[in-house]
Amino acid sequence: MLSSNNKKEQIKKQQSKKQQFAIKKLTVGVASVLIGFTFMGLNASADDKTNVLPATDPVVKVPTVPDSPSGVNFSNTPASSTTVKVPEPSTDAGAGQAAPSGITMTSYYNSMVTIETPDGKTSTEGKQQLPVTTTSGSNPTEADVANLSFNSVSLPSFKGYTPVVSTLTEGLPLATIQDNNGQLTLVFPKIQADYQNYYYTVTYEREAITDKSQQVIDVQFPLNLGDVQINDQNAYYYRTTSSQSVKSTDDGQTWTSASFAATSLNDALQGTYTNAQTGHRGQALPKFPGYTPFLSAAFVTGSDAYRAEASALLQQLSAAIKQNPYEIPAYTLNYPLMVTFRVSYKTNTWQQLDVRFSG
Repeated sequence: MLSSNNKKEQIKKQQSKKQQFAIKKLTVGVASVLIGFTFMGLNASADDKTNVLPATDPVVKVPTVPDSPSGVNFSNTPASSTTVKVPEPSTDAGAGQAAPSGITMTSYYNSMVTIETPDGKTSTEGKQQLPVTTTSGSNPTEADVANLSFNSVSLPSFKGYTPVVSTLTEGLPLATIQDNNGQLTLVFPKIQADYQNYYYTVTYEREAITDKSQQVIDVQFPLNLGDVQINDQNAYYYRTTSSQSVKSTDDGQTWTSASFAATSLNDALQGTYTNAQTGHRGQALPKFPGYTPFLSAAFVTGSDAYRAEASALLQQLSAAIKQNPYEIPAYTLNYPLMVTFRVSYKTNTWQQLDVRFSG
């Protein structure tokens, strides 16, 4: 049980209190306060002097955007930039002390090779960066880069493929590929002051298979030549009138084409031939008075892989010489085939007519 005095005391504590403030008389004089503020000002001034940072030369970094070769991820490319350092004039330079000479600029020359192999893989090699510093504030000159050179890069070799180097930078000298007994090496060109980024791409092209498409003329002797004695009725003259190289880059599936123009038989028989009976070369065709040469047949020979193409061409040529046996027709070979035109002789026949008119 609480007494009545305790209840009154609790009610008194719960009532809101009003705070009162009063200004009492200070015993410190006004002069003392002013002197204190004076010392505070002096200390603040001293602190400001001790916190002053020494002057430094400002550095401006100007990035240069590199040329992007095919398939290059720029996050993996070497940094390409020019750093310019501009000195500030010194206020402390006394007598006999030299002032700063000028702007210092550092340029970087970069190299990189992207290699795309026949198996579909891509790699990046030859990342190099060479700095060149000039004190004149101008871009590097040829003299500044005269002693700079990039290290060569080894390339993988693949049987049946030839490496080819290219670049997307217009005017940039191409790197070269050297083959030393199967060891392939990419050699960078001489560094030029105007080109900072030497980025190249190496791809591999399938080596071409080479063959020949040929046109041959066989000239057979007539069987009855009067005073001309023929020891072998199969003797003939022959000449290769045209031979063109053809290439295939897909193991002989397709070839570059070879076209042959139409030629009159008289023109084709000019020149020298090889006598198949004696083997003598550089022989002019003998004259066969009373006989006229004509195309009697055509033959198309080559690999069995192109038998269907040879058969179709033979039909085309046979129809052409049947229509005009005095002209070698024009045609195109899409495979390494040999076309032989046989020339035979026939006797000249004519009929003498005795025509009389009566009056």
